[in-house]
Amino acid sequence: MRAIFTEAATLLGRNVESVTRVAGGDLTFVARLSLGGGDTVIAKRGDRVVEEARMLTAIAATGTAVPQILAV
Repeated sequence: MRAIFTEAATLLGRNVESVTRVAGGDLTFVARLSLGGGDTVIAKRGDRVVEEARMLTAIAATGTAVPQILAV
């Protein structure tokens, strides 16, 4: 799980202070990341995260509220 600190920090350009695994994530690893400055984000790792990001982007284009994609 240590790799997610480095990978997320690089993608987000932010310091990751802690990672907590979140239940669920049948197809991917899901974690809550606490970032420097007090922000919290959800991170996913797995084979289908790019596909999920594309799907969420397409859904957002219809005007439906979806989680913001910060990095892929």
